[in-house]
Amino acid sequence: MRPAPGKVYFTVAALIWVRGAGAGDDELLLVQQKGPGNDNAYWTLPGGRVARGELLMAGLLREVREETGLEIVRLGQLIFTARLDNPQHGYQAHTRVFAVQGWRGELLPADPEKLILDVAFVPLPEALHRLAQMPWLVMREPLLAYLQGEAAPGCVWLYDQRGDEAPTLITRQQGPALA
Repeated sequence: MRPAPGKVYFTVAALIWVRGAGAGDDELLLVQQKGPGNDNAYWTLPGGRVARGELLMAGLLREVREETGLEIVRLGQLIFTARLDNPQHGYQAHTRVFAVQGWRGELLPADPEKLILDVAFVPLPEALHRLAQMPWLVMREPLLAYLQGEAAPGCVWLYDQRGDEAPTLITRQQGPALA
């Protein structure tokens, strides 16, 4: 599904990372979903599009609650910001991923769109493998770079996309700046 021309979209996602006693004990919360018009399921972080008129943080809290059943009680730092410009189709998409430091509840998705197939805490090595299969470069590349220690928190990633071609990374800026 292609975004409408002249639109600016905002998406948010939550990185819920359970750090274990040993390096191999870390787990990430992932959701398995199918996008509208997409027959292939994939694993990603809980999150989604912020509704028109909805505040960014309200959208994050809503998306996590709908997709996982969890309530965020303490938000952490900004992990990354990514912006995709597609001048030929006339839209911009902004993504922000935040760390979550505190949550409560049980894993029980209640996605009104019925796109979430599963939700689970996944051991970090397996989570990295699953996230590497995510179809969106603009989400996959910054997330994997952060998780593998190749990008600092607060990094800004700027992408350009010409028509239906794959996005191209224009620049990556280190630091806590916002796009």
